[in-house]
Amino acid sequence: MGNQCCSIGDPEKKRKTDLDLLGVSVHHLANYFMDLVRAKYPDSGNDTKIYQIEDLNDLDKNGIIREEGKDTQCPIDDRRGAAYVHTLQGADHVGPASIMLSYTWRYTIGDIVDVLTNYCKSNGLNPKEVCMDMLSLRESTSGRRVEETRRSGSV
Repeated sequence: MGNQCCSIGDPEKKRKTDLDLLGVSVHHLANYFMDLVRAKYPDSGNDTKIYQIEDLNDLDKNGIIREEGKDTQCPIDDRRGAAYVHTLQGADHVGPASIMLSYTWRYTIGDIVDVLTNYCKSNGLNPKEVCMDMLSLRESTSGRRVEETRRSGSV
């Protein structure tokens, strides 16, 4: 019924709602995102903490997440700078989120990916079909907008 409710009315609102519900596949995290992490942080690799990957205390410097979307047009507000999830293409990498991941910024990306990979294996799920809502990969646009506001002197 939820899909029917969302499809009634403004199609632009439905499109933006659908974009907000996208998730990154476990396959993408394990095979592509982890490669980005290991390349940028060769000393820590799998032990790199989430707060190291994207330091929101230093908005002048893009981490892996904001770097990937910095030149991509955001499909939600049509401005330059998109969330990581909105830079991905193909069903093996992005799709409607089927799980939500709750974590702290001190967790390591390797632990998160290991848990998700093991979850898929133990439940007989295809990692290409399990997409998760991970706030840091969906909300990177917010960090960009905060940075823009701060630079304009409005804050």
